Amino acid sequence: MRHLMFKVREPYMESYRDVVANLAKEEGIEGIVTGDIRIDDHRRWMENACKGLPVTPITPLWGTDGSQLLREVVLAGFKPVFTCVKEPWFNEKWLGRQLDEECLGELEDLHRKFGLDLCGENGEYHTMVLDGPMFRKSIRIEDSSQEKKNSMFLLKVHRLSSQNKTIRGERCVRKNRTM
Repeated sequence: MRHLMFKVREPYMESYRDVVANLAKEEGIEGIVTGDIRIDDHRRWMENACKGLPVTPITPLWGTDGSQLLREVVLAGFKPVFTCVKEPWFNEKWLGRQLDEECLGELEDLHRKFGLDLCGENGEYHTMVLDGPMFRKSIRIEDSSQEKKNSMFLLKVHRLSSQNKTIRGERCVRKNRTM
């Protein structure tokens, strides 16, 4: 499967629609899957971006309970790390931290005390997934730095590497291929 990346510039809606229209024409895409969970403005934006195009926005997570969703991510073996966090909920110590069971407990505490959206739907944080059950290899951050912009702390990744996965000390193999 190919991974395609496109730059979207201002005006964002027009630029996004141009990319989607081109993908529909050149690649034959019929849908765009988003991770939107509960913010109506995000959902409407995507619906407007696809309006009049032969592409349907698909939101499989819509309405899912945030705590349940994050717990499923962790239990399934995904390894997201925090790459952008916002004050007043977080500080720079969260950058590069893996979202695991302990971390989920702390997020739930922040939700109860300060109304933090558990999944960061309001821009409280962003993550990058370094490993998951369908990854052939895991990703390792080799070099990074931190930056603060206004109330945001950012993990600036300079170099990544891929790592063979191991299970109980053995290299993981799937379909006769090293993962």
